[in-house]
This record gives sequence, C-alpha cells and structure tokens, in this order.
Amino acid sequence: MPENDLRILNWLLTTNPASEPGTFESVVHWKRHHDQILHAWQEPVDMAIAGGFLADCPAYAFAAGYWAALHRLLPDLPPDPIPALCISEEHGAHPARIKCRLEKHDSKWLLNGNKHFVTCGREAELLLVAASTGIGSDGKNQLRLVQVNKEQAGITLLPLAKPLAILPEISHGRIEFTQVSVSLDNVLPGDGYRDYIKPFRTIEDLHVMAAILGYLVRIGMLFEWPRTKLEQLLSHLPTIRSLARADYAAPEIHIATAGALTAIQSLLETLDTCWNRVDDTLRSAWQRDRTVLNIAADARAARLAAAWQQFA
Repeated sequence: MPENDLRILNWLLTTNPASEPGTFESVVHWKRHHDQILHAWQEPVDMAIAGGFLADCPAYAFAAGYWAALHRLLPDLPPDPIPALCISEEHGAHPARIKCRLEKHDSKWLLNGNKHFVTCGREAELLLVAASTGIGSDGKNQLRLVQVNKEQAGITLLPLAKPLAILPEISHGRIEFTQVSVSLDNVLPGDGYRDYIKPFRTIEDLHVMAAILGYLVRIGMLFEWPRTKLEQLLSHLPTIRSLARADYAAPEIHIATAGALTAIQSLLETLDTCWNRVDDTLRSAWQRDRTVLNIAADARAARLAAAWQQFA
C-alpha cells in the first residue's frame, strides 16, 4: 500500500471507539448521521471500512459494505440516495431466469415484472434493476441495468413471504414494477450481466468483508481484546483493500479473494473467547448474523473453480 493509503488504518487506530456509534432508530438514521464521515473517503472500500467501524450492529456494517460495493460498481451513482440492486426473481438470479421486461415505447422504455429479494428494499431510494430486452441471436437472455426512483408511479414494495432470520435491522423485500417509465438516460450502457451482475458478486464479497473487519476492530478496541487479535484483524485490511480496487474481470482476483476470505474466516473462528468479553446484546447479534458471510458460498466456489480452469 502506498503511504497515503494507510490513512484508513490510522483513522481506525486514532478514532475513539466509545465515541461512535450512538443508538439509531433505523439504518437510514444511522447513514444520514454518518454520511459526512463516509463521504470523506474517496475509495468505496474505505467507505466500507469506516462504515463498519461506525456501525452499532453487524446489520449496519453489512449495509455499509453493500452500499459501498454499489458505488464501486457504479462510480457515477449520486452519493446521498440509498441504492439497492434488484436482480433475484422467483426462480433465482441466474441471467436466464430474469423475466422482468424492459420494452421500448417511442422515446422511453417501460419496465414490468417482479423482484423477489431486494436488500434494503424498504430503505432504498434508488433502484438498480436488471431487466430483459428479449432473447438475442445467440439464444441468450439479453439484460440491461436500469436506474429508477422508488417513488415513481408503478413501483410497489411488498414484504418477503418468509422474513430472514438474520440482519433484522435492515429490510429485505419484494418489488413489483408495472409500466414504470424509464428514460433513455437511465438505461445504463453495456451488458447487464457481464458489466454489472457478474462483477458485483465479487465486489460485494470484498466490500462487505471490509466493513465487517472495520466493525470487529471497533468491537475489539471497545472491549479490550488482545492486541494480537486487533493486529490480525488490521493486517487483513490492506489485502482486502487492494483486491477491492483491482480489475474484477481478471480470473486471478477470484483466486486471491478466496484465499483472503478463507484466512479471515479462520481468524474469526479464533475470536470466540474474545466475544465473551462483549455485552450480551452485541454478542448475540454477532452470533446470529455472522452466517451472512457464508451466503452465496456455492456461487463463490463456482467462480473460483472457473478461475483456476483458466490457469490449468
């Protein structure tokens, strides 16, 4: 890391863990309170680390990483509106299973369909929706990513049929789109799968892990974990930070990311005795929510296997 890139580590080590965070009524309230601090960092991964440190629960740390990942994917996203990526439908998130339709009518597009799992769906103000424009000459589903304001006519938010058992402080919902008008300027350039959906899976892994590490550093400082454990947590941040800024089209990033995440998971397994020092509320939330790090493990393994094949 160049010397000036150590600034985030210096900030973690010099910020009083007892001064932040306070108690917040919602993740939106938490974000608005800390936006000035988060926007001070130019790199989304630094926003994720700082956001994790400022979080008062794992769910808020996850949200910080998720939002930072979206800003890494789409650098031109406006900084203040809360974004949400809308991909998954009734039969999953595979490109062939996306049935939400984007059809052109005169000088505008119309969006119709359903998304069955949207992270921060209730809190989001800006929706990034993967939609099909039809089957191409190659027989594949042609996808585009569009940007819509959640307050637009024709957008309906619904609760999940079965609420998640983890991250209760943030919402996960379903969204229906009925004749939603999309201007040409809000149809993002490029292929919806290749340029957005595919890279986001790795971007999200890295930025959420960065935020979780930031969260754990604050917990460790606040409850006086052994310095050796804090050193180990901090030592992973330069690696995650470097990977988060790398080329997501390169197969080697998946190999390096897999190794980094495995090493971090191994470290987390050694922290159980440290968590005995933490108050019951925080410890229970961590024990409940740490499984979020295992979500999409099968897809991650498939990406890793495909990456190794390119070096076989």
